[in-house]
Amino acid sequence: MAGIMLFPKGNLTATAMTTLAEYKNSIRSREDFVAFVRALSADLYDNPETWENGSLERFLAALAACVEDMDGNGKPAPQKPDWKAVADMLMEAKARNVEALV
Repeated sequence: MAGIMLFPKGNLTATAMTTLAEYKNSIRSREDFVAFVRALSADLYDNPETWENGSLERFLAALAACVEDMDGNGKPAPQKPDWKAVADMLMEAKARNVEALV
């Protein structure tokens, strides 16, 4: 996987960014989004017990369910999602229970 950089275990800690939610809320650019996805990867490695969907299969099923349910959460789905909206979807997929889908 040339060109893909993942953070090693322990590289992103609470001192680097208090929470993933705060990291997500700071997204303003593509570069911020890339850093967030890397932080998400590090969080899975460092804190797998906090992930409802630790396998790729479960995570992708949860992500699809999150996107499908967007209009049902009280606000309309964005027609042209920005980087932060995509990060919101990834964060929701991290925790969403998808037992019935997989």
